[in-house]
Amino acid sequence: MKVVNVYEGKEEPMHFTCSDKIRFNFAGKNTYPPGLVEQLHKHDDEDCFYYIVEGGCLVTVGEEKRELRKGDLVFIPHKVHHGFTVSKEGLRLLDIHIKVT
Repeated sequence: MKVVNVYEGKEEPMHFTCSDKIRFNFAGKNTYPPGLVEQLHKHDDEDCFYYIVEGGCLVTVGEEKRELRKGDLVFIPHKVHHGFTVSKEGLRLLDIHIKVT
């Protein structure tokens, strides 16, 4: 059993797979510093969710842009380009990927 407390997080990212269809990536403190840009990209075979644990970012999903802050959850469908720019507060994020069959 793996347990992750998203509010206490470690300095290093944690990655684990629950099944052959679901995987989690947890970004610990300092993983996404202010101003960092995650370039637009897509996942052909995975839907994903971003849950904002701390800080915030400007996220792009397809043609839409939105500011996200602590407590926000965004769904990103497979095959849709997405990326983000980290806000001045930095960013801690739980990134959940679900394989599409």
